[in-house]
Amino acid sequence: MRFRRRWISWGEIERYNSEHGDPSIILKIGAHCGPSIAVTLNENLDYFGQTVNVAARVQSLAQAGEICISEALYSAPGVSQILTGLKIVEFDAPLRGVERQRMRLSCRTRIDIDRP
Repeated sequence: MRFRRRWISWGEIERYNSEHGDPSIILKIGAHCGPSIAVTLNENLDYFGQTVNVAARVQSLAQAGEICISEALYSAPGVSQILTGLKIVEFDAPLRGVERQRMRLSCRTRIDIDRP
């Protein structure tokens, strides 16, 4: 995956956490794809809908330093090729408050934001 803007590197997070003892900062990412509603309110863009709910639930299954993606995103055109060579662990998990009780998810351990 490409990140167009770099705010903080994984190394900076690890360095900060090692200097402060326990993990003070953790990064975990969840992603899903599908339709959503975008609304601009007070000059801020916000998203609503079931797709957003699923993405939030998928993120809650990630551990610190992991990216979890739904099977829908993983099977979207081009995504599996982007992830080629990375450690992917597939698992089924229940997603609280989501119509379908279980979803197939993929997890990549170790986030590498600095990767081009």
